[in-house]
Amino acid sequence: MLTREEIQSVRQALDGIVSEVCRACELNCCLQGTMVGSDDARRIAKAARLSPAFREWLIAGLVERGRELQRDLAGLERTAKLLRDRFGAEQPSALAKLDAALDDWGRFCDFLEHDFRAEPDDLQRCLLFSALRATALRAMRAFPGGEKVLPALAGAGTSFKAGRRGLRPDRCLFHLGGCLVPSAKPHKCADFYCGSDPGLIHEVVDRMAFDDFVLAHVEPRTRVEVIQDVATELALGPEYVEPKVIIGGDHQLAHEIAGMLGGVFPRAAVRLVGGGHFDATLDLPDWGRLAPDEALVLSCRSVDAVGIYEMAVLLVRARSRSLRPAVVLVAQELWRRAGVVHDLWRTRAMSQPVSALNLWGLIE
Repeated sequence: MLTREEIQSVRQALDGIVSEVCRACELNCCLQGTMVGSDDARRIAKAARLSPAFREWLIAGLVERGRELQRDLAGLERTAKLLRDRFGAEQPSALAKLDAALDDWGRFCDFLEHDFRAEPDDLQRCLLFSALRATALRAMRAFPGGEKVLPALAGAGTSFKAGRRGLRPDRCLFHLGGCLVPSAKPHKCADFYCGSDPGLIHEVVDRMAFDDFVLAHVEPRTRVEVIQDVATELALGPEYVEPKVIIGGDHQLAHEIAGMLGGVFPRAAVRLVGGGHFDATLDLPDWGRLAPDEALVLSCRSVDAVGIYEMAVLLVRARSRSLRPAVVLVAQELWRRAGVVHDLWRTRAMSQPVSALNLWGLIE
């Protein structure tokens, strides 16, 4: 049985490396535009349902971000006035597109400041932020020198900063003095899409044991919390059911979860892993062959870090094909195998995919 202290120890080690390495380069990922996608929006929506405190924190943070975007809008409008006075008669069509883009920006600001309630539809609407900003800047570029004068006319209190290749990207919408959604971290952030120097992937591989890295992604959960989490996913809809690994569960828990899934999915079954130890390459079905109305709970005696990592890799590949498999692995114990690592960890051939899974450790 895993302990909260055991999990916290390795998580603190990983957090320490991330804190030390991130922001040491000029490519601060959080400042390179939003990284939140539809899968992340679903994860954030579930976290908001599970925790009223997180929900209020998120709402307050996005209200403040809305105020920041209002300041950006004021800067855009100052620039638009100049462009309107100088080029309006010559480029009426371009001016109409700019006005429409600024109207959309204003409506988005009002949404964040007054209407955002951390519901699924609200979070999906937040995904429009990058396109909205890109559309406004594209409309500015239709005028001679429009984008170049924007930083000076908009002012120092806005997000419009000149860079070597034009305007710098704004930071992630969910960033306000730090990440607003750390408990529901977007996959790209959590998976270390990092090509900088120092590189986070290389630092973590050099300074952590593979087993400890995987364990650092485990969220401590009581049995009651596991059931509540699954129930929340099902209440939101079958598309919210995320693949997960539950360490410390038993066959009874596997059947209980399958019973819950059976209330939403027409087909939900428990499958015992032959031999007792889970091997993703042998025991995990081809997710492309799982029907959208099918849920599967695998029950086994043990799983190791390599099996968890491989399951995460296969999930990332499935999502690249727009697949959302409803698969749960319930393992009685985590088998530690010192020195045994996944090939992609050893070769550093891809970003670290473990956060693609819900990885839970049952505690007393």
